[in-house]
Amino acid sequence: MKQHILSKILKKHILQSNQNKAIYYLKKYIKKDELEILVDLGAHQGLFTKSIANYFNLKKAFLIEPIKRNYNALLKIFELTDYEIINTVISNLSNQKIEFNINNYDETSSILNIRQDIDELSNIDSSLNKKILILSKTLDDIFSEYNIEEISLLKIDVQGCEDLVLKGAGVALKKTKFIWVETSFKPLYENSALFHDIYSLLTSMNFNLLEISPGYRSKTKELLQADLLFVNKEYII
Repeated sequence: MKQHILSKILKKHILQSNQNKAIYYLKKYIKKDELEILVDLGAHQGLFTKSIANYFNLKKAFLIEPIKRNYNALLKIFELTDYEIINTVISNLSNQKIEFNINNYDETSSILNIRQDIDELSNIDSSLNKKILILSKTLDDIFSEYNIEEISLLKIDVQGCEDLVLKGAGVALKKTKFIWVETSFKPLYENSALFHDIYSLLTSMNFNLLEISPGYRSKTKELLQADLLFVNKEYII
């Protein structure tokens, strides 16, 4: 029991540290009153949105979270705001039911199957807890349904499915200023997108890479993931 509690504390500390790093990079390029509309894909415990709201003059946020218990927790956390909390998964498929894997370490939950054959993930319990059927929407669906006119910052944390999100966001990305996206340097999931896939997609969609923030490392300290900050070329910094 004590080890489980310590593990939860450690995970929360790591998540908070990652949000602090995000603020460090974002405030280099975005003024406090310029980040008004946030779309948070993979909102989880809402730490990213809370960090943004604490520093920037955030007016509206759309938090999208596929895991129902996290969604319910977000409703309580943000009940005094007019933020939209949405229980769906974002991919390139519009209004279709798809399978979603909830893993014991739920930060690793994904549309994709996490690889069990690599030593790099042996320090976390990434085994499958259960599969659920959940409605998939595209980011363009969300953009249209909620009448979003512009996205100041789009955060994407979808465990290997970043390319699917981008392929379903052709309209929304034209109205997006900045993107903060997690990416992997090695395939941690079956058929997952890697750094070069995301870089190629976003540069072809008129975005420039501004920063790379180191993220998750293996037990041997190998860098496996990083967060990337992109800016729309149409937006003058």
